[in-house]
Amino acid sequence: MNIEEYLTTREAACILDVTCSRVRQLLRSSDLKGYRLPAGLWLIKRQDVEDFKIDRRKAGRPRKEEDASTVA
Repeated sequence: MNIEEYLTTREAACILDVTCSRVRQLLRSSDLKGYRLPAGLWLIKRQDVEDFKIDRRKAGRPRKEEDASTVA
């Protein structure tokens, strides 16, 4: 295990632009893969965070393009 491949919840939160609480929630629900250490700390593979970020961006309805005439 190369420790440089792993992130803390704080580092993952910065990459995903969410709070640390949200990262822990994603880990507990298994939406994001991670490893919980006996001390209660989480380690998350950097690649798993990057993959989650890409997948999250794809989810949902595409954004509607607005033209200048519809903007008030």
